[in-house]
Amino acid sequence: MSIKYDFDSHISRLAFAQNIYADEIGEVVFTDDIDVSNIHDNLGRPLTSLYLTFVKNNKGYKEWYGYDYQTQTTWATTHINCDSVEYSHAFGRITCGIKTSDDAALSDSVKSINKINNVSGINYGYKIGGVINPSFRTYTTKCNGNTLTMNVKDEEVWYEIDKNFYGDLCYYDNYNAIEESISPILHRFNTAQRESSMSKSKDYYDAFLYDEIAYDDYDISSKFTIVSRTQNSCNAFKEGYYYEPHYEIPINTLAALKTIVPDFLNMREFRYVDKEDKVCTYRIVTSKQHFLTVGDKAMIYDTLQDKYYNLEVVSGDGDNYNIFTCRVFNDSMKYDNALGITLSNNGVEKTVKYISTNNSLGEVEISDYRLFKMDNLDVPSYAKVLKDGTCRVIWRDVIKNGFDTDNDSVEKYPFTNGALYINKRIDIHVRRQDPYDVYKLYDERDIEGNYLEIEGADNYIKDTDIEC
Repeated sequence: MSIKYDFDSHISRLAFAQNIYADEIGEVVFTDDIDVSNIHDNLGRPLTSLYLTFVKNNKGYKEWYGYDYQTQTTWATTHINCDSVEYSHAFGRITCGIKTSDDAALSDSVKSINKINNVSGINYGYKIGGVINPSFRTYTTKCNGNTLTMNVKDEEVWYEIDKNFYGDLCYYDNYNAIEESISPILHRFNTAQRESSMSKSKDYYDAFLYDEIAYDDYDISSKFTIVSRTQNSCNAFKEGYYYEPHYEIPINTLAALKTIVPDFLNMREFRYVDKEDKVCTYRIVTSKQHFLTVGDKAMIYDTLQDKYYNLEVVSGDGDNYNIFTCRVFNDSMKYDNALGITLSNNGVEKTVKYISTNNSLGEVEISDYRLFKMDNLDVPSYAKVLKDGTCRVIWRDVIKNGFDTDNDSVEKYPFTNGALYINKRIDIHVRRQDPYDVYKLYDERDIEGNYLEIEGADNYIKDTDIEC
């Protein structure tokens, strides 16, 4: 990870620093402040949430198992000594998909987290490279004095390179000005050996040895016995594991919905002026003074076609506040370089050149167009026009957590320095993709997935017979 993305942190052991598996336990405290006051979300609002994201590390698996060489490099066992190999090399490619219904998962057009895998060749996860990251992702590593260049697949989430990740599949409710999550994005992984059939080491890691308890201390028929077994053809297993990578940390709260209806200006005429620099420009005359100045925003609603046009004033007419000249731009605040204000005749778009109170354009009257100002409204910059014909402007105020004493749903914190200190418990659950073979990923050769053998009747020592 690049240093510029790192936070200062302190690492220390906890008081009881081992779990039941004898793993060391510690804590990481990030000491940097994060100033989000000038950051806005995708809807232009002040941030209401931060997300803590966990990306599973798998550094070194490409070198250890012979994945994704940039050139026709021959894999060798010496590659396990590459500088980039870490303990996490046992885990393979990280991909992502969404949680779906069983019916949706059966479609190959949806990347269901329960179905994606790295073996079948058709059910990879969503493409990352070239969509939210650079299209060509590589890294280099030193191996026995030689430099190897490794490719990162388009479908692969790569901790060392990626700075952007897919979030939830969301739906924006225009009528309530709120965004809802439909389905979370989930990350999928597997052990690299289980899916190494497509790597250059496929023949070397095709089998593994394991010990199985044939008889335990409670069996009457025999003593405690361990049997060594071999599992062959074990590098083409489709089923892996998945987990949820993103966890929301609310820092602000959206208040109740607010709405306002703008004042409309009656137009006497609007005339197409020019298409300078491929931008449509119009001259508009109003019945009353509009008091618009250069840079102000307005909108026109076409009641016949149910269309909205965004306007920006580029010039006025001196002290005559009944006339102004404007350009047409789209919802992305980019100037409409195509047709400007248009009419549709048998499916053919035609630019409106001139309409006035005394001169209609076919069956279109100037009264069919409604002009209203935006900059004179006492609304936040992220307020939206509800495009249902009413031209209402809707928004929700953003309440800073800890400062609204009347709203019980808003988190409160007692710190006098104005900072929000995160206190959130996060449990990361790792789940199997297909334990019941619903999506045809389960493999009966996978000994980890076999059901436990039921003990035969009277073939074990009863607890009442055990002497302490």
